[in-house]
Amino acid sequence: MLDRAFAHPRRVLGLASFALLASIAVGLALPRNLFPPYSQGEFHFNVRLPEGTALAVTDAALTRISASVEKDPRVKFVTTSVGQTDLAEFAGSAREANRGQIAVVMKRSDDREAEAAVAEHLRTVLNGTPGLTYEFGRPALLTFKNPIEVEVYAYDLDELRLLAHTVAQRVQGIEGIEDVESSIRTGDPEVHIAFDRDRLASLHLDPTQASRLVRNAVQGDAATEFSDLDRKLDVRVRAGEEQRSRVSELANLEVGRNDGRAVPLAAVADVRVERGPGQIQRIGQQRAAIVSANLNGRDLASASRDIQASLADLALPSGARVMLGGQNRELGESFSSIRLALILAIFLVYLVMASQFESLLHPFVIMFTLPLAVIGVVLTLVISHTAISVMVLIGMLVLSGIVVKNAIVLVDYTNRLRARGLGKLEALKEAGAVRLRPILMTTLTTVLGLLPMSLGIGEGSEVGAPLALTLMGGLAFATVLTLVVIPVVYVTLDRRP
Repeated sequence: MLDRAFAHPRRVLGLASFALLASIAVGLALPRNLFPPYSQGEFHFNVRLPEGTALAVTDAALTRISASVEKDPRVKFVTTSVGQTDLAEFAGSAREANRGQIAVVMKRSDDREAEAAVAEHLRTVLNGTPGLTYEFGRPALLTFKNPIEVEVYAYDLDELRLLAHTVAQRVQGIEGIEDVESSIRTGDPEVHIAFDRDRLASLHLDPTQASRLVRNAVQGDAATEFSDLDRKLDVRVRAGEEQRSRVSELANLEVGRNDGRAVPLAAVADVRVERGPGQIQRIGQQRAAIVSANLNGRDLASASRDIQASLADLALPSGARVMLGGQNRELGESFSSIRLALILAIFLVYLVMASQFESLLHPFVIMFTLPLAVIGVVLTLVISHTAISVMVLIGMLVLSGIVVKNAIVLVDYTNRLRARGLGKLEALKEAGAVRLRPILMTTLTTVLGLLPMSLGIGEGSEVGAPLALTLMGGLAFATVLTLVVIPVVYVTLDRRP
């Protein structure tokens, strides 16, 4: 084989270069994710019914919904909890009767298809319940953001709410994206009282005094204290429950007297029921909303491109902006960091070999093994339908240190034979024959050692399998090409006889 390769060096190097360029082109088109999608065997839906829903009604609705999957043989058990709030851990006994959660645990944690099927069935049931909204989630084993997050910035809250709703609608229409949610939450109904200062002045009433009377009637005023041993409790005086709980009765509160006649609140103020913001979220000290979503059957990179294309023609108010964040941003940052680490690793490997060989040429010849490994990695990813992720890049980082060992063994023994007086071609052929067995032994032991990890056996194997496949494919393919391509590169660059 080496005789034929030495007879046609340009053909060998041309084929290797073509394979490298083709693999790079294919690699750029491969799907990309921050981390491989993995199954945890459990998920949950945070459910919200309309405000004012009684606790018993919420409980009955969640029980009915959970019963639709309890008998599924793939489900281990289903739990429901009712009366939750986002601040439950801080608010003590505070609860919202219209909120709850449905949690599902699967019998097999590694069966992604079953988990997806059960979750989709629950989505169908939830979507069929009038007035119900929900959010899908999984236990946060890894602190990653949602796969899709679009950050919307605007100072005006109404503009922010409208813009976030528009973005959510556009994202919802993209294939492979589900569970689209906006962080903008409409607050609970609240009574707004806007005093008319001109009317107050015409009736000779003080705005401060009038607002204080309304506050005392609703919240109460501490008139005295009740002593209970060493405790002192405020005794508050306020309007009756019937007068405080109805907007029509609240408008009849007396806020002052004019010419001996009582002045009701409705005569000097506009009393109306409105909804304020549930929360005001800030990112970088700017008011913002986050439109989040999950992926189903798509990679992160292609979905992000489609989202950017769908939002490109979005008309933005003055001062507003929309940008893609979440895992897409972390993907770019992670890839940049690992790319820098890979360059540094290659430089250090070359530096160590140059000091040991006491030559700059032969380590350069050995470094041609790295492009050969890239061909094997891309080919393995294509065959196994594996997306490029952080684990694949970590595998490439590891490969940069171990894939050169076969070429080191080959070139080092060639130099020794040449030092004994053999010619260049004879030394290369002799080194290939003598070092073939140890090269194959070291490669096979590494590849077979990684085989169990690459098969995806056990929980969490989805994360480790891409790393193993990268190492196996890159090392095996580079070993085969090293035995032919590296001797040809050696002959081409080393001009000594």
